[in-house]
Amino acid sequence: MLTSVPVSFIFRIEAEVAPPISISGAPQGDRMIVPAQAGHFSGPDINGKIVPGAGVEWASVRADGVIKADVRLVLETDDGASILMTYNGLAKPVDDSLHVTIAPLFETGAANYLWLNDIQAIGFGRPTEKGIGYDIYQLMA
Repeated sequence: MLTSVPVSFIFRIEAEVAPPISISGAPQGDRMIVPAQAGHFSGPDINGKIVPGAGVEWASVRADGVIKADVRLVLETDDGASILMTYNGLAKPVDDSLHVTIAPLFETGAANYLWLNDIQAIGFGRPTEKGIGYDIYQLMA
């Protein structure tokens, strides 16, 4: 049994988001739809931007205040590659902030980034002034 898992840093991503669209009283909890308007990412082997208009979070707010994230973003690298980043996760209110843990997966056909197709990542995030930021790591186990 593992008691720790090695990780390798992939990138830091910061998303600027639009005001959420709220749907209250849905059968599975309140819903928030949060469009990503812009953003960027930067790491040792990959850098670029979030494609504006090509990313949305479909969040559910549980009765205990925890937010369940369901996100799809399109990333564009500095060298023009397109990468789909999808993730689920949980955002837990702690004091006056949110502690967010996500599990990203990636899809691309770009030769320089095919390695992303075969990894499971994990991310840890917090709200920023304009949205949210995550540090994204590859699980190495």
